[in-house]
Amino acid sequence: MTIRQLVDDTIFLAEHGRYIGALASILAAISGSSRKVFPKGTPSKVNPADKRGMQDKEAFTRFLGRRLCEVMVGATFSHPDDTASVMSIPIDGKSMAIEGILYEHFRCALSHEGQLPATVAFDEQQGFDLSNGSVGTSVVDGVVKLEHGWMGVLIRVVTQAPCNGPAFGIEHYRLQPRAGVDIEAHRQQLMAEFQVSPGRLGILQAFLEAVPPERIDGASAAELNQELAASLSNGPLNGGALTGLVIGGLATDTGKWTARGAALLRRFAGAWSLVRVI
Repeated sequence: MTIRQLVDDTIFLAEHGRYIGALASILAAISGSSRKVFPKGTPSKVNPADKRGMQDKEAFTRFLGRRLCEVMVGATFSHPDDTASVMSIPIDGKSMAIEGILYEHFRCALSHEGQLPATVAFDEQQGFDLSNGSVGTSVVDGVVKLEHGWMGVLIRVVTQAPCNGPAFGIEHYRLQPRAGVDIEAHRQQLMAEFQVSPGRLGILQAFLEAVPPERIDGASAAELNQELAASLSNGPLNGGALTGLVIGGLATDTGKWTARGAALLRRFAGAWSLVRVI
């Protein structure tokens, strides 16, 4: 069984109304993907002294937390091992990151017990829509319920992951600092000069992963606006990213760069090159 086959099975099961089976399949694909990024023997970040290395839960949650940030909010990370969580939800009297809930209460329960525990539920009534990019989560009487939009998001977590590029025929690229550039010092200088947050630089970095930095310097204002519109329509940016740019004074609410935003983009782009992920 391969990652590609697990995703194909997920789609088949969901299209035929077997949503819990589809969920089990895509969570298995996430688990397998996580071990491509963090193979057995990878040192644990949580417990570096553990000679067994990174265990399945840590690999799963680190991989999924990062990918959810990338898929849902267009976040980018400076280092391959960086990770973050997109949301936390109250469950069993404590707050837990969504990736932890998906591992403990969904993945493990379905794998070891063959059913979901009473603490969680998956919405099976609304139908399956792979293109649905919205996710909803509710907590009613102590039960965490995931809406059906999560299925499409979890599929994209797997299919769009760089580690799975060959399996899905997708070429991935990443930004690499140009020779001689201290990227952290460059970030700090730009944040001070333009009074922007690390998060907004992260949005620009996501944009530059879709638009090669080498194209930015010679592009006209109109061409930069066209690229922004394309990235908002087709990814990697979304409405939340645009809101962040607008609040930061870097773009207008009509999806165009401000003069300040364009100037920052050009300066930031000058520090990067786009290289293919092998």
